[in-house]
Amino acid sequence: MTHRKLPFERLSKGRQLKELVTMAINAIDQGNEKQLNEYLNELMNHGLKFSKFN
Repeated sequence: MTHRKLPFERLSKGRQLKELVTMAINAIDQGNEKQLNEYLNELMNHGLKFSKFN
């Protein structure tokens, strides 16, 4: 198994995505739909796609 260093930009982007997901989960827990929509929009701007669950 080889170990490769990831470029700084990828690590930084990964941390940012992780924080956005964490904040979105907190918004769900708090019932804050407006804030949740803001986080989901930001995540979609980063290329993530979401589907609705019924």
